[in-house]
Amino acid sequence: SSSPLDFSHYLKSNVTYCDVAPPPLPPIAAPSSSDTKDSSPPPPPPSPTAQSTPPPPPPSAESSAPPPPPSEPDAIEAAAANASSISNPGPFEHATMDAKRLVSIDTYDGFRLDINKQLSPFMAVVHSFWLGTSMLPDGRNKTYTFLTQVADEAGLCMARVDLERQSVDGRIHRALLGGLVTSKVQVGVSAEGQT
Repeated sequence: SSSPLDFSHYLKSNVTYCDVAPPPLPPIAAPSSSDTKDSSPPPPPPSPTAQSTPPPPPPSAESSAPPPPPSEPDAIEAAAANASSISNPGPFEHATMDAKRLVSIDTYDGFRLDINKQLSPFMAVVHSFWLGTSMLPDGRNKTYTFLTQVADEAGLCMARVDLERQSVDGRIHRALLGGLVTSKVQVGVSAEGQT
């Protein structure tokens, strides 16, 4: 049996409302005086105009609910799609290099010659001659330097030899932790001492 607070039987009523008037009732025949069968015809059926199509069923709760809103794409997916369409501009240290190349003028006096040679996809060498100049800081008017560079996706190693100054300079740049960190080491050795 149901509990005293159970009202579910009141909520499940099957009440149908109709705007059409009910058909008229058939006429009632007068009682005959004899108990024998009456030979009169039966009463006529109700007129067809009173009967029409049955009323539509009441709307269900599911059909009266508004449709759910369209699902919006996830914000993380949208950000990932936008980020993947933008190319990587490179390291922060190189942000101003293109602008400096455009606005700075490479001026020098005398004769300057740079010979570049790509020995492999990862290694290049440069011979640099500078003759008849007054721009060198130690008063010399000529210089020769040899530079070699080995680079790959993870970093680079560079060494420069200056025979006039009797010095060797070197740099090592290496990406660590899958490119999250870049380590940089710079070394210089000369006749005057280490730097």
